[in-house]
Amino acid sequence: MHCNPSHWDFVVLQEQSQIPAAEPVRSQEMYPAARILVQKIRQTGAQPIFFLIGASGRAGPKTIWWNYESMQLQVTRGI
Repeated sequence: MHCNPSHWDFVVLQEQSQIPAAEPVRSQEMYPAARILVQKIRQTGAQPIFFLIGASGRAGPKTIWWNYESMQLQVTRGI
């Protein structure tokens, strides 16, 4: 690991649970943004790492799910 703050070996990307749980939102917003970030991270020589967050089970403005299990299934499908 480098101690120089201008260079990282790894960059961790994490979305909050509502975006990956909603297929239209993850396809139209999350995936395109992730592709841009991954490209920029790799250009610096760092390795992007995606952190899978667990479902919250709460309804959001762009998503509809009925319980924790159904939301977690959608989050997992989004990876």
